[in-house]
Amino acid sequence: MSSDPQKGFGPGRTGDSARGQGKDRPVALPLFPPAISPEPEIREAPPCEEAPGRVWAILRAGERVQLAPEWKWDRALALYGELKRRVAQDRAPRTFQEDQALRAERRKVLSRLLLPVERGRAALRGGPQVGWLERAYGAERRLLSFPDFLGLNGAWQWHLRGAPLPGLPWKLHPWYAAYFPTRTEHLVLFDRWLAESDLRRVRAAADAGCGAGALTLYLLKRLPREARVDAADLNPAALGGLAEDLRRYGLAERARLHQADFFPKGTGPFDLIAINPPWIPGRPQSAIEAAVYYPPGFFERFFSAAAERLAPEGLLIVLFSTFAREAGVAVENPIEMELDSGGRFVLAEKREAPVAPPRRRLAPWLRRIRGSERVQLWALRKRP
Repeated sequence: MSSDPQKGFGPGRTGDSARGQGKDRPVALPLFPPAISPEPEIREAPPCEEAPGRVWAILRAGERVQLAPEWKWDRALALYGELKRRVAQDRAPRTFQEDQALRAERRKVLSRLLLPVERGRAALRGGPQVGWLERAYGAERRLLSFPDFLGLNGAWQWHLRGAPLPGLPWKLHPWYAAYFPTRTEHLVLFDRWLAESDLRRVRAAADAGCGAGALTLYLLKRLPREARVDAADLNPAALGGLAEDLRRYGLAERARLHQADFFPKGTGPFDLIAINPPWIPGRPQSAIEAAVYYPPGFFERFFSAAAERLAPEGLLIVLFSTFAREAGVAVENPIEMELDSGGRFVLAEKREAPVAPPRRRLAPWLRRIRGSERVQLWALRKRP
């Protein structure tokens, strides 16, 4: 491995990148959410039976509230659920944009609800143990916002049980702040393309912006055993979890991990490059969001770098989705734009597939998007 994936995986360090929040250079984003030391001026939540109305009034006034260690964990969860309901106030978003605005407001308000964490657990009665806590914040008592704690706890559960990948005998065990796919239609499309392609001459492949490593595992499954995969990501948490998984499955000798933006120096040319980029235009504010939202200049930088690293007869595989277009937050498809005016690549093959049928419990606006959304696989060759 080019760099120790555990370096930087701690409080105050930085990891994944907005990849171009400036015009053309990556910007580091924090891995762990901030925690604070207990402060006397932070108001303490009242007893459980009085809590919802009084806590709601305090939060809406812009003040912070901390739960005392005497609180039971299940009561704390119930309080949080009630406060979430009150923020929504029976508003039903009708579009992606309205949903995003409601989420932002909910997070702003509920982030003022704090709970104590100490020695790797929520310091409430019956509070869960979360493996990331002591690594991030040490053993002393700190206060953490309730939404941030739930995110840490959820990520810990995924890490313990693993995230299955269709068509693979292996699971991902991502570290906190590492992106991993919870939707898999694009992965099925990629695996099917690999299975139907002649990959016998591939000796060097790259997973650009690998996240927790889903595409890396598919490549290792389908490529010849003598082929090597270089997986790169700026996020040390992504590389740390992937390194553990490669050792767990006996694949470490077939892949090299690099803390780098897209491609590490000194690698290539590659016979095959694969990327699952962000699908929605925007400006990410966290390491996870950097895998979801692409800022201005992202695709220009990627295609420029890929053209330099792709072998003359190699293939570039880009997985994408029409979600942003269906949601009304994007007009152009960045891959189509590259083919029309980039001057670097030509289309070798394109595949599309529908997403899973919308579930009834999804919001109507999301059901509409999912009903027409398509995942895409673009196979590109260098322009002669």
